[in-house]
Amino acid sequence: MHLGNVQAVIMADCNYLKQTNDTKGHEFGDMLLQSVADGIKAVLPEKCIAMRVGGDEIFMVCPHTSKEKAEVLVQKMKEQMVKRSDEILQVSVSFGISTVENGEATFEEAYEAADQEMYKEKMASQVDRKSVV
Repeated sequence: MHLGNVQAVIMADCNYLKQTNDTKGHEFGDMLLQSVADGIKAVLPEKCIAMRVGGDEIFMVCPHTSKEKAEVLVQKMKEQMVKRSDEILQVSVSFGISTVENGEATFEEAYEAADQEMYKEKMASQVDRKSVV
C-alpha cells in the first residue's frame, strides 16, 4: 500500500510502563496509558488517525502534514505529557517521525522508519536518565 501526497507517520512509545506496573501495580500502569492517550488526543488534529498497536505503542498517521508540522505536533504532545506528570506518575513518551511525499515509500517502510526513530529517542532517554540517577 502506498501513501499519497505528504503524510507524517508518528510512532509513540510510553516510557516507564513496565517499571510503573512492576513498582506501583497495573492500575497505575493503566492510568499512565490513559494519561498518554489523553495527552495525544488533546493536540492531535482531527484529520489524524491514532491507534494503539502494542502494549505501550501508539501509531499515528497525519495526512497533509510536513516533517516540520509533525515535529511541532510532537513537541506539543511532549508538553502535554509534562503537564500530566506528577509525583506519582511520570508521563513520558518517546516519539519517532517519518514523512512520505507522493507515495515515495510504502506504508510498511514509513512505519518502520518512524519506529526506528522512536527507538533511537527511547534509547537516548534511557541513557540520559541513567546519567542523572
